[in-house]
Amino acid sequence: MADNSTLDKKIFDALYTTLANETNIGVLSGKSVPGAGANASGRLQTCADIRKSIHLWTKRLPAIGVQPLGWSAAEDATSKRLVTFRYHIIAHLEWTTTITQNGNPPNLDDAWAALQPLMSDGNGNGIEAILNDPKNYALVPGVITSKLGRLDRVWRIGDGTPPQIQAWAMYEYEVEANVYLGQ
Repeated sequence: MADNSTLDKKIFDALYTTLANETNIGVLSGKSVPGAGANASGRLQTCADIRKSIHLWTKRLPAIGVQPLGWSAAEDATSKRLVTFRYHIIAHLEWTTTITQNGNPPNLDDAWAALQPLMSDGNGNGIEAILNDPKNYALVPGVITSKLGRLDRVWRIGDGTPPQIQAWAMYEYEVEANVYLGQ
């Protein structure tokens, strides 16, 4: 097995690829469009962009970003040690339309309703369903367990007409793996 940083990169790449493979992003008229790709069975149908960073600067929203946070190792052992790797996964949405489906000015309820399918729709779709799927527990060889940890929801309502409403869901994802020393 590789050193901690090499394994961290392998896990990060596998985590990103696992989520990216569940999107259905296509290109129409030169723009990324959710639901227009070739993966009609993907579990992230409403995602318009996915990045290897939580700084989602492209403005193709809703979007998902994956960010490595770091790792911590258990006390050194003679042949192997347990290492916990941590990542943030963020889903982001901006709501700026003047009228929503119910005919009222946009509000945070509309933003959350639009963000929910990226999180979990209750029908096996979304980030939570993908990462809680048993086939995704061991992303790379050496991984013992992986789990969604903490979820934080953050929002901001800006000034203007229409007001810009932003909503984020940020997950902490932990992966435990054995790192074999001296190999």
